[in-house]
Amino acid sequence: MIKLADIYKYKNGRKKIVFFELGIYDLLKEKLGYRYTKINGKGYYLKDNNGIYEVSYFHHLGNSFRTYIEQEFENLEISNQIDLHSFMNEYYHRKPIKDGNYARDYLSEGFQLSNYNLQLILQNIDPRLKFENDKKEMLVFLKNENFTETIDTIGNLRKEYPLFYKQLSENKFLIFNQPYYDLNSKQTIYDFWKIEAKNEKEFLLKKTKNFVSIKYGFNMLDDIDRYNNENKKNVW
Repeated sequence: MIKLADIYKYKNGRKKIVFFELGIYDLLKEKLGYRYTKINGKGYYLKDNNGIYEVSYFHHLGNSFRTYIEQEFENLEISNQIDLHSFMNEYYHRKPIKDGNYARDYLSEGFQLSNYNLQLILQNIDPRLKFENDKKEMLVFLKNENFTETIDTIGNLRKEYPLFYKQLSENKFLIFNQPYYDLNSKQTIYDFWKIEAKNEKEFLLKKTKNFVSIKYGFNMLDDIDRYNNENKKNVW
């Protein structure tokens, strides 16, 4: 059992609580999943979420500690020496969890992020990296699925913007286009369509309104099943 404090009782009946910092930070690390690391020279508190560490904030340590104490106080060894109300009053008065070298050193000791976890965090703290990774992922997907890249010169979807098409059968095509290709939105947005046409010239060189929207803002994680369903259909 993790030791959090020593309780001293004076002759007059009053009690003194001396918090055990090592025990508190051990609880934060082992029970509550907090760690500390530096990424590109900047320090971050991290929180374990089902095996993946996510960026957290210092005040979250205190919030999690208080919630744990309130829920588990009866199971702590000090519960037969002092009541929860007195313990928490002293906690608020002493503020034993401090954003200093002791906390950072203890929570970072022997800790190293996996490369996969590091990349996830980098994408969250650097939106530019997420934009580039999403862009590469989508382009690799389109290449692997044998889409042909061109430019929508006629303006059926978005004139002079990228368009990717794939022929499924004699007169059936799947299409992705980028409606915001040149905007500084730092987003990789693709819309997903289908169309029946005799050949690609029917929608690349001629005006048509035969496009059927499947998904605006296609997302690889959320919408891949929708793509797979359309990709295997023989009849629409």
